[in-house]
Amino acid sequence: MDVVGLIGVLVFFAGLHLTWFARDAVLYWIEFAVTTWRSALRALLNNHPADAPAVSAVARESGRSQVPATHTLCMVGGIGLIFLGQLLVVLALLF
Repeated sequence: MDVVGLIGVLVFFAGLHLTWFARDAVLYWIEFAVTTWRSALRALLNNHPADAPAVSAVARESGRSQVPATHTLCMVGGIGLIFLGQLLVVLALLF
């Protein structure tokens, strides 16, 4: 493995570190997505698609507090770095 692969491994671990730092944001966004999907599916199954709650209403129904924007930014940046690191490792192995 050459320098690009080593940089890819380091970027991957930096992404893991950022994602671990923002683990509360990950749980919040998973819960938010599942709650939104569930309420939209419930409205569609009841044949009332216009009654689907707005995103802000779903967020208020959720019992969790709002996650600070810095944690969400760390989560998105961490996931991006994880994918970039894997891409660099694959490129190092192929070329």
